[in-house]
Amino acid sequence: MLVPDVTSIVRGTEGVFAVGTFLGISSEAWIGFAGALVGGLCTLAGQFVSDRYSRKSAKKDADDLVAATALLMQDDFEHYQATLARALDRCTWWDASWLLVTQATVDDRKTVWARLKDDDTRTVANAQGWMDVLISQRQAMADGPPPLARNDVETMKMTFDYLEDGRAALAVLARRPATPFTHSRVLMGLINCRTIDELRARDCPGGGAPLPPPQLPAESA
Repeated sequence: MLVPDVTSIVRGTEGVFAVGTFLGISSEAWIGFAGALVGGLCTLAGQFVSDRYSRKSAKKDADDLVAATALLMQDDFEHYQATLARALDRCTWWDASWLLVTQATVDDRKTVWARLKDDDTRTVANAQGWMDVLISQRQAMADGPPPLARNDVETMKMTFDYLEDGRAALAVLARRPATPFTHSRVLMGLINCRTIDELRARDCPGGGAPLPPPQLPAESA
């Protein structure tokens, strides 16, 4: 849609005045009509420009909100990775103080997932989904960090890698590249592992499985 050229419209009214004079219509009447017409067109043009600006502004606000939310999810994923790294390093579930409060809500996740490409959506959803499973398992346990079972170790390793891929998948929306966890200072604070490769190869004693209960001796006959 083009903004009306008011100057051309005013010039065009010169011919209308000539016709009005021929028909006996006073120039004052024509001037009033032309003024109303030009005023209406100017108002319409101003409204068009204002609406267009408002739409652009609203879209920018929406894009900025999605970017900020994706950034929060990136941070959440890195915090999850730090928690899993500490757990794998010690071959125990994490202490409650190791897991930071999740910043992004379920509605936040939906907003971001709707903007991601299909493959990236699956990657991010897998990362969050498996971490939610682990968090749910941990919440059902006693306060003291219990040892990791063999299946727990493998699930944590898998989830750690999903989270790494998820942070990369969020990079475009978050407008921030995902720094590989290999550069995380968390690794410097671990006890048994110092690299990602060592974490991925972590083999907890006995698979981290708790010892079976002792067997009672059979009663003598």
